[in-house]
Amino acid sequence: MIVASHGAAHGYQRVAHGISRRIGASHRVARHPQNGGFITEAHAIALGSEAFEDVDLRASDDAQPQADALRGAIPAFDRSYTGGAMLETYSVPHGSDGEPRQGTVVSRTDTGARMFCRVATDDRELLQCLTAGLNEPVGMRGEVRIGSGGIAQWTLA
Repeated sequence: MIVASHGAAHGYQRVAHGISRRIGASHRVARHPQNGGFITEAHAIALGSEAFEDVDLRASDDAQPQADALRGAIPAFDRSYTGGAMLETYSVPHGSDGEPRQGTVVSRTDTGARMFCRVATDDRELLQCLTAGLNEPVGMRGEVRIGSGGIAQWTLA
């Protein structure tokens, strides 16, 4: 196997020579994965000392079917539920002064539905719980009530 390169690809030339030595030294196949820049791309090369027979090296890069199968059914969205719920995920944006402005919680109700809820700015205990990093808030229990303007509010159980 002959590998030639120049300029910025000099590092790749060393890798390719290493792979060709492996192939020539009793290994029939060598694989080298490569990703680009900020891992926005992924490539791999498979080289062999013999022809690949009955092997389809093309792979689908579409992971959506597998993700859909693992995820299961998407829960219904409920805008009017009140009662107990479990925190699934959350976000706490901060103002320029470093203080939390409010919190947003995605919760799963006891009926299995999903809700978006607000954590009030003045609920310092809950905002501290979400941001302190002492315990993982995901999975904790809380209460949902409908506040002014029809906005769902999340509070600690």
